[in-house]
Amino acid sequence: MRVVTVPDAPSVDSLKARVRAVADALGVAAAGERMVDDITQELARAEALPATRARALMLINRTGTPQGAGRDTAASEVMHLAGLDNVLQGQQGYKPLSAEAVGALAPDLIVVTQASLEATGGMEKFLRLPGIAATQAAAKRRVVVMDDLLILGMGPRLPVALTQLKQEVANVMAR
Repeated sequence: MRVVTVPDAPSVDSLKARVRAVADALGVAAAGERMVDDITQELARAEALPATRARALMLINRTGTPQGAGRDTAASEVMHLAGLDNVLQGQQGYKPLSAEAVGALAPDLIVVTQASLEATGGMEKFLRLPGIAATQAAAKRRVVVMDDLLILGMGPRLPVALTQLKQEVANVMAR
């Protein structure tokens, strides 16, 4: 059995390199290049959509303590590509956030994964969580819920994730 190692950095370049590496390993390099071309074109369309430059906080909550997505994460890269300013850009990776920290970050909007929202008990309970409840994002119900794998996968569906995120952000920021 042949083992192929592919890049896994949270970036568009890494995504394209993964597609090429997998296609090459399967002996279908030309199909891989077509897929990379398709992804590139779809990304250009998604990036052409208007961006808000809103201050955003991406939260994941699996254990009861919300974790925020800092730089060098798939979530941060997707937010950047969607034209959002990550309020945790100064932080590396995913880190637990206290209620005080969430409140102090004062995000314009919060992005949360569907599984995290469900683990919290739904939107109403999420909006009442300590720290989150103190934000203008919660007061104005500026919360975008995204499928976990779509927003965190950094795979071939990245253009779909960006399009959906930009559309949802535009909707909630209009509140």
